[in-house]
Amino acid sequence: PGVALEVSVPEPDLGVIRELDEEYKTRLPTADDLGIVIDVTDAGLLTVKRDKLRIYAAGRVPACWLVNIPDQQVEVYTDPQ
Repeated sequence: PGVALEVSVPEPDLGVIRELDEEYKTRLPTADDLGIVIDVTDAGLLTVKRDKLRIYAAGRVPACWLVNIPDQQVEVYTDPQ
């Protein structure tokens, strides 16, 4: 029997894709298609920072904005490592 792999696909609140593509009618954009993702968070800020940012970096998403409602600020993460 094969080994089941866990695949995590975070769902940002907003994503900006690089160009309009008719293929998005039949498939989701990949990290290569994205210019930026934006997550707005109130509760669960630590989870977003710990989990989603790591996943975005692993997927080579070039920029992520985290709208941090409790601290009333926007945190910008670029050039994922």
